[in-house]
Formats: sequence, structure tokens, C-alpha cells
Amino acid sequence: RYTDAVEAYKQGLQDARKVGDAFLSAYALNALGQTLHLMGNTQEGVALVRQAYEDARERGARYEMALYQLSLGIIAHEAGFLDEAVARLKQCIEYFRQGYWQELARAYLHLAQTHYLGDALQAMQECIREAEVCLFRLGYDGFILPTLRRTAGAIHAAADASPYLMELLRQAEEKLGPAPEAARRPPQPALRVYVLGQSRVYRGERLLTHPDWTPRQRVQELFFYLLMRPQQTALQIGAALWPDLPPAKVTNNLYATVSRLRRALGTPDSVLNVEGRYALQVPRLWVDAHQFREAIELARTCPNPEEEVHHLERAVALYRGDFLADFPACKDGTWIHEEREALRHLCELALERLIEYWTARGDAAKARHYAQRRVALLGEPLS
Repeated sequence: RYTDAVEAYKQGLQDARKVGDAFLSAYALNALGQTLHLMGNTQEGVALVRQAYEDARERGARYEMALYQLSLGIIAHEAGFLDEAVARLKQCIEYFRQGYWQELARAYLHLAQTHYLGDALQAMQECIREAEVCLFRLGYDGFILPTLRRTAGAIHAAADASPYLMELLRQAEEKLGPAPEAARRPPQPALRVYVLGQSRVYRGERLLTHPDWTPRQRVQELFFYLLMRPQQTALQIGAALWPDLPPAKVTNNLYATVSRLRRALGTPDSVLNVEGRYALQVPRLWVDAHQFREAIELARTCPNPEEEVHHLERAVALYRGDFLADFPACKDGTWIHEEREALRHLCELALERLIEYWTARGDAAKARHYAQRRVALLGEPLS
């Protein structure tokens, strides 16, 4: 079936280019890219969808740009690149909110699935609710059945709150076949990283130990630096890790350290250098600091205090200590010190809000618990 679709899209692309129809050409590229992804050729599929996006961008076609961002977001979460998926899906959602309810419903369901895979269940529930609102506005829902099969994990996880979508999923599986197993069960992160408190990195179930990071400090520091500050140039990395070395020595050190880091992470493409900028390329990456910041951001945008507090409590539970607490003492102005101070400040504000909330509701035990956490964090009582 997919082979026939590929041939049809290739013919459509050829015909569209012959008559000079830019919209149909980009549409065919996008459809061909998605089909190749479903066949297992994700790399070529992504390249084609990106080409469609660039074609649309050059023409200033904003609806098409959002549509192809949606495709890239879907491919990203199905390939395990959850941070990229969230960014792309949120970007297209901003445009679709102008009244493109079908596209918005699809985008919210795929964002819900992305949050499900990342174990951000509260954010998942919010996206499920938004998708339902879109469907209720439209008054019809047959178009959404294929999407429900690809987002079945989120639908099952939200079953109690959304029997409507569960019934639609049942209809989808009856008509189109069972949902893919990969959509039902969240895969374990390929890399699980703890940087709040004592640093730990798990590749699958295995804790990476000192021999994996040899030489330990610089390889680990480069990993954590790119984790927190992606898309950095060699100049920026050198200023952060080897501020006192001449440029030639920095270049040699960076080349050797990147090579060792790739070996530690297990794949040669785990650290990419694209147009002079370095970034990690790790599927299904889970990082406690990223989860912490996401919970803080969700709390900031919550419509009611109860949901705000839920996110804040999740955030402070993730904060098990200062950023890279086991690293050597860092001077003011170093990148580790800057990250440490920024994250600590966010935790301080979260604790103060929780103390305020539970005090106002007369729950002295919870207010005291968070006050004690604040004392431990700052070494001073709440005034």
C-alpha cells in the first residue's frame, strides 16, 4: 500500500512541477515525506518535508508552513525527539488557532501524544481537552480517526476524562485496524539525565560510570553544556570550557572531547556539527532540569490556582539539589554557576508561592514542609 502511495506522490510531484504549481509541488513533497517516514525511511522523509516547508517559506505561504511544521512535529515525536516535537507542534498551533479547527485538533492530539511519551501527563490532559473543544466547534469528527490511531497512548491515558475520544478511537480501530503498538506504549528514554543534585546519566537501564566519560570532567561538562545550551559554536564552547587556552588548542580539545562524548553516548551521530554549531542528537531524551522548567512554565500559564499548584509541586519534587551539585566549585560568571543560580531562583519562587497558597488555605503542615524546603535551599528562613 505504501509503495503504491509513494509512486502516486512521485507522479503528482512530477506533474505539479511540469505545470509550475508551487502549492501542489510542496503538498506532494510533504505527503511523500510522511509516507517514507511510515515506511521506516525517516531521514529521507524529513528531508522532503523540510524542502516543502522551505518552498512555502520562500513564497510566504504561512498556512502551508504551519501544515508542514505539523508534519515535522509528528515525525519528531514518532522518532523519539520529543523536545523538537513540542517546539514544532506549539509553533503550528499558534497559527492554526486563527480558526483552522481540523488542523488544530490534529496538532493538539499529536502534542498530547508527545507529552504522554515524555510522561508529562497533566500537559497531555490539557491538550486532549483542547482537541475536544476543536471537534465540538466543528460538529463532525470523521476526519480525526486516522490521527487517533497514531495518538492512542494519550487517548488511553486520558480515558477517564475523555470517554468521547475513547469511543472515537474504538471506531477508528474498527474501521482502520488496531493502533500501532508503538503509539500505545511509551518507550523508555534512550537517555535519562539527572542534573539537579548529584549528576547521573542512564543509557537505557545502565548508569554511565567514570570509565564511560574518560577523561571524566571535560567530556561530562561538554555533554551537560550542550544539554542546557544547544546549537553552540566552537568559540562559545571554548569560552565556556577552556577560557584560558589559545584558539588552536581549543580546537584540538573540542575535536577530541566531541569524539569521546560520541563514544560515551553510543552512536557517532549523537553530537552533530551543523554549519559550525554543535548540538546533541539523542532520541527519547529525558532531563530532569527540562522537566522542571516545563512544569514552572505550565504553572505560569495555568488558568486556576489549583492547577498552578499541581505543576509547582511537581517542579519542586524534581529539584533534588542545585544544578550539578557534585561538580567542583564554580566561580561567578561560569556557565555552570549561571545555570545553577537561574534554576535555584525558579525553585525559590515556586516554594514561596506554595507556602503562600497552603498558608492561605489553612494547611499548616504543607506550608511548613515547603518552608523547610526553602530553608534547605537558601539557608535562611522565610521572612
